[in-house]
Amino acid sequence: MKKNACLLIFVAFCVTFSFNFMFIEATTASNSRSSVIFTFDGLQVLAFGDPNRVSDGILDVAHHTPKIEIKQIDAKGKEKIIASFQGKELYRKYITVSMPNKLNNPNSINSPVNTINRGNSPNSSNTANIASTANSNNTANANNTNKPTRYYSPDMQKDKQDFRWCLDMESDLFQKQLYLNENKLFAKIHFSVGTFFSASVTDEKYKFIAASKIHSFNRQLGTPGARVELQPNDALVIGGLDKEITLPYQIGTSYKVDVTNLPPREMASVDHFGFYYDAVKDQSVSRFMPVMVEKASYYPGPLICETVILGKSSIR
Repeated sequence: MKKNACLLIFVAFCVTFSFNFMFIEATTASNSRSSVIFTFDGLQVLAFGDPNRVSDGILDVAHHTPKIEIKQIDAKGKEKIIASFQGKELYRKYITVSMPNKLNNPNSINSPVNTINRGNSPNSSNTANIASTANSNNTANANNTNKPTRYYSPDMQKDKQDFRWCLDMESDLFQKQLYLNENKLFAKIHFSVGTFFSASVTDEKYKFIAASKIHSFNRQLGTPGARVELQPNDALVIGGLDKEITLPYQIGTSYKVDVTNLPPREMASVDHFGFYYDAVKDQSVSRFMPVMVEKASYYPGPLICETVILGKSSIR
């Protein structure tokens, strides 16, 4: 009887120790994460035509002020602004986002897991499957971590972080390459690393109208985001500004880089989407403008200055 009791106590101890070890290991792994999240808001175009990099063209539009704000976030979620650039500080800048030591650390991965929650974006408990995403046919192979990728999920309808929710003006609206007049750009940002995904999705569906023509497009729209997952010895470098910014891997530390190009609140107008057509070389294309399928009576919710995608074009 005593032997059986001792055996039960020993088994219980082993099980308890095992669960505690797993909890500590999981907690340690979670706290050891270090990543950089990029958000994009306002008049800018993310171009994916170059397979080696993704380029962000910030439009030069009156009354809009381009701004890049870089924050460090500690394990408790407390944010600290470590750098901020806006207006003239960014004019005609050629900015690069890279990981110079990445070739020496081939195990580094980029994944939108545990993204910052915005709108309908799923929380971290729903994004475990994203770590092993399938890349688009137009992006780098999963084994090549030295090029930016797009997150495509198995089922776009069930996954609001799928990059395809973002509006691709070339593929979604015109099914042809549009080409940008780069003289219309205020600044350029070139990404050689990162996984691009949909950071949030509108509650409302949108359709596009040009005069009496109604486009077949009819769905919710996503706001693009990007994520770079840092590993030990990694450091993300943002160059081309007045001072180089280095974001090193730090246990339990993450970073957030907000890239915006917005007008003052009193300038808000649905007509701002038309500035994208001013930046397109082919002025013969129909100027399809976004309109909510069903407008809420208490709030019209126009699509004012959302960032768009050019899936076929590149930016020099």
